[in-house]
Amino acid sequence: DEPWSHIFKISGTTEEEKNASELEIIELMCKLIYTFKPDVICAHNGENFDWYFLIVRAEMCGSSMEEISKNETAAAIISA
Repeated sequence: DEPWSHIFKISGTTEEEKNASELEIIELMCKLIYTFKPDVICAHNGENFDWYFLIVRAEMCGSSMEEISKNETAAAIISA
C-alpha cells in the first residue's frame, strides 16, 4: 500500500502516547508533501480550517509546524 492510501488513527493509552501518535501523523503528512512537492494542495475549507487545525494540534502535541518543517528540510539535505 502507498503511504497516502491509509487512514491514520491516533493510538496510545495515555495522553502523552496519544499526543506522540498524533504528532507522528502530522509529521508523516509533512513528509509526504515534502517528498512529492505538489504544485497544488486541494482541501475543502483547507485555508480556513484544515491548516489552522494542524498548526494548533502540532502545538498542543508539543511541537510546531515550523519545527516539523525544519526537521523535514534538514533530513532532506542530509540524505541528498
